[in-house]
Amino acid sequence: MLKITLPIILCLVIGCSSPNTCGIRCPVVADNYICAYKTEIEANLGARKTLRLKGIEDMAVLKFDTSMLKGMAVEQATLYLHKKKNDLLMAGISTIASDWVEGRGKSYSLSSGSSGSSGGRKNKHGASCFKYAAYKNTPWSYIGSDITDVTFGQGNSLFAYARPRLVKGWYAIDIPANIVHSLIIGDQYGLAITDEKGQIPVEKSVHSRESVFPPFLVVKAKKLNYRPLSRFDFAQRPPVSGLTAVAVDGNIQLTWKPANTASLGKMDGKAFGYHVRYSSLPIVWNSAYRVKRCEIPRQPDQGKQDMWLTIDDLIPGQKYYFAVQSYDKVGNTSAIAYTDIVLPEREHELELLELEFPQPESVPFVPIFGNGAASIWAMSDMEKVSPVTGNSLDEDNYTMPPIDTAKKGNPVWDADKKLVTLYGARNEVVAFQLIIQAMEERLNNVIVQADSLIGNAGIIPAEKNIELFNLWYVPGVDISYTWKGGKGVYYPDACIPLRRGDGKFNIPSPDNKIPNQKNQAVWVDIYIPKGTPDGVYEGILSIASDEIKTPVRIGINLTVWDFCLPDTPVFVNELNAYGGIHKGMGIERGSQGYKKIELLYHQLAHKHRSTLNILPYGHEGNIGSIDYVPAASCQMKKLSTDVDWTDWDNRFGMYLDGSAFTEDYGYYGPGTGTPVTHFYLPFHENWPCRMDDGYRVKIQEKKYPACVYLHADCAPAIEKAFSKDYKESFVDMVSEYARHFRKNGWNRTGFQFYLNNKYYARENKKGTAWWLLDEPAHRDDFLALAFFGRLFWEGVNKGHQENSKPLRIGRQPDQGDAKFDFRVDISRPQYQREMLDGLASLEVVSNAFFTKNRLCLERTKKLGQKYWFYGGGPQIEEPSTSLIGLYYQAYLAGADGGLPYYTSFHRPDCWHNGEYLAIIYPGVSGPVAGLRLKMERRAVQDIEYMALLAARDGWSKNKVKQAVLKKIQLEGEIFSKDADDPGKITFSRLSRLSRLKPDDFNRLRIAIANTLMVW
Repeated sequence: MLKITLPIILCLVIGCSSPNTCGIRCPVVADNYICAYKTEIEANLGARKTLRLKGIEDMAVLKFDTSMLKGMAVEQATLYLHKKKNDLLMAGISTIASDWVEGRGKSYSLSSGSSGSSGGRKNKHGASCFKYAAYKNTPWSYIGSDITDVTFGQGNSLFAYARPRLVKGWYAIDIPANIVHSLIIGDQYGLAITDEKGQIPVEKSVHSRESVFPPFLVVKAKKLNYRPLSRFDFAQRPPVSGLTAVAVDGNIQLTWKPANTASLGKMDGKAFGYHVRYSSLPIVWNSAYRVKRCEIPRQPDQGKQDMWLTIDDLIPGQKYYFAVQSYDKVGNTSAIAYTDIVLPEREHELELLELEFPQPESVPFVPIFGNGAASIWAMSDMEKVSPVTGNSLDEDNYTMPPIDTAKKGNPVWDADKKLVTLYGARNEVVAFQLIIQAMEERLNNVIVQADSLIGNAGIIPAEKNIELFNLWYVPGVDISYTWKGGKGVYYPDACIPLRRGDGKFNIPSPDNKIPNQKNQAVWVDIYIPKGTPDGVYEGILSIASDEIKTPVRIGINLTVWDFCLPDTPVFVNELNAYGGIHKGMGIERGSQGYKKIELLYHQLAHKHRSTLNILPYGHEGNIGSIDYVPAASCQMKKLSTDVDWTDWDNRFGMYLDGSAFTEDYGYYGPGTGTPVTHFYLPFHENWPCRMDDGYRVKIQEKKYPACVYLHADCAPAIEKAFSKDYKESFVDMVSEYARHFRKNGWNRTGFQFYLNNKYYARENKKGTAWWLLDEPAHRDDFLALAFFGRLFWEGVNKGHQENSKPLRIGRQPDQGDAKFDFRVDISRPQYQREMLDGLASLEVVSNAFFTKNRLCLERTKKLGQKYWFYGGGPQIEEPSTSLIGLYYQAYLAGADGGLPYYTSFHRPDCWHNGEYLAIIYPGVSGPVAGLRLKMERRAVQDIEYMALLAARDGWSKNKVKQAVLKKIQLEGEIFSKDADDPGKITFSRLSRLSRLKPDDFNRLRIAIANTLMVW
């Protein structure tokens, strides 16, 4: 009987199963699959027999033995992966710019794969996973990085895409020659393979090197037809030119001219890469510190001529020597260029100038007024006070400070003098809260009135500049908070205007119906007009009721700083709205009544240094109301030249020229006469042309999600899928908008082209999009955004060319032209790669703006993109300091704006059921501000202080950041369910010693103001 050993059987199996190949076969020497799912990001699976490929969740990483290709020029290369499960339709191929450890893990635990009763859990695997190149020992790039930072263009990696061919059960994937060259010369450290059709959420697995079908790479290459250069050919290898070292903000910036390597081997005349080394001693090449491959650029950034590289973490006052060497794609190196520099001594960090103000001393008694009827005291605008106990909100519900402590004195309240002390700049709104406690059973017909504030140099009239609001309380909704105080805990949120002279209320409130209510907060807003002279202003707030026969008089002492906040905010704050703002109003969207309410909403937002931005369309592809777009016919034919803008201009022109924010329209306050900062345009995949008319791909399958999978499988490149008429009509209508806006002089508002629709809507048979245009996840989504972005900028350019020179995509307009932005909302900036470069001028990013901040700032520097944050807004139950801290953290991290709540208007029953998204409440006769809207205003005004200081000589935004972070700790915790969840940042769960308090922000603001006035 013939016996065949196992190795022979395996060889027969492999031999029979392998496709016919021609070339040098490079075997795999290490592989792993990397899991990005949040519970698996530390898993190592280097010893598994399969490699999973599943969208952005799972990628395979492989290393090959390419030693036989040394000194050869690659002509063609093919990667072979043996299919195990499901079809891989499109592969992403990237080099890996950091070395990694394969590991021997087999499960999603942190086990090393060793046996024993502990399951190996005590021995951490020390190998590659999503978060580490070697677990806990080596980050993929910088501390906190992950594998996306060294693949698909990040970390100067190389990448491509290819449609696999299935040959005898093997995927054959073409690999570009440059990628293979990088592996041969050790420029990169293996390949990452991804599934680029992740919208089909099934595992596309292949066999690993531990199986009987290990991956392999086949390369056709030729020997070079010239003598390899040696170290004796030094004269033939000129060094890079223009190497300089300059000190910038305590770091060294190296620059040099891109190298021409024609004499290095007669390849293609360009350097393939660069070695960079440095030392505190004259350079000895092999012992000098090597800059990581992932940090060294391959080519200049967009719009720049020179290579540049920043070296940080150097010692001030130390002399450093730097060396740069170029090399070609087969590894031939140039001569070495040298430079040196003495890093300047560390600059003296600028300090904010503290101003010591007399703090009120706590009185030994609790002040009682009105013959014992009421206890009255003031609190900061950043406090939330319980309507039952009078305590302030802290992490553990209403516990800080104890009620008697606050009554006797606090940073804004001097109980002995019955005085409220405030500070503010011109064109700023300052605020505080008056707390009134009924000492007996109730207080009836309480009325609060404010007198004008009078100073030595002027007056702040109360009638126009002081507004009073009765705070309305709602029950909590976040179970993680309400359990601490029990069911039915109430929190202040809506700010109901108290009409001057007759704004009366009772304690307890018969309308609010709060069990055991004893306290009522009255919010006081004081607007400081732009023409107000600096100095101290004093006035009186009087409180009376049926029980308080003689009005109680509370003093107000306001110091006005000698500077003015700008009318147009430096930091844009958006009140985003989907589906209009008519919910709870009893009116139809687009009606005359709706338009009147719309004006009030815009004015309320403007008064709080925010911008109301209403999306004109929905997921079903319909425009919200007829005059959201100009009257024109643009259905798959050339746009008529007689577009009628009359109705559109009558409705929206007032917001774009600023007239809606003047006293002619009943507006008074910050930003008088200033237009809205930005404005949504109606363009989307179904307007101005219908998808059904212009999209050639017709999917017969109607069932969701099968229709999406079928589309992903069969649709051609998006540029080919849309008709010429569709594209031309889209471009023509954009150009019409650009011409019309210029003609009307609307050049102070940023007009936003924004695509919000998703294929998810097809589940309800309403969707028009085949892609995730909002929060894109996969390559097809980003390619679709890029396609529409190119059409948009083509239209903008066409509309501008009649009056100015042609624009580059995304370039700022010439004077007189309207400002446009292609806005994209991104929850995964690490996966957009290069696809939106030069197209997306504004990216609105979820909490990934903080977790991927380095990536965002690099794109800002390289491409000029602006970034806003979205999400992170605290619940009603959280202290107001969490919201203020979020804005501080976003601004100091480089954001230019934000929207902490993805929409600011929600269910009409928000008056009686606490609603996370009710930033503005629907009132009987118009909108009512929520307390969180007033906190957003406070945060934006604080940012104005910081921006004004950053613009002063000797200061910068970075120096302001350093000075601020010395005074206050900004390390909020980020919580989110998944990448699509905008999540939230909370500061309330920090340790009690480091927790943010209202007085921390108040003192910081005063310090910045004092620095501004003396600098």
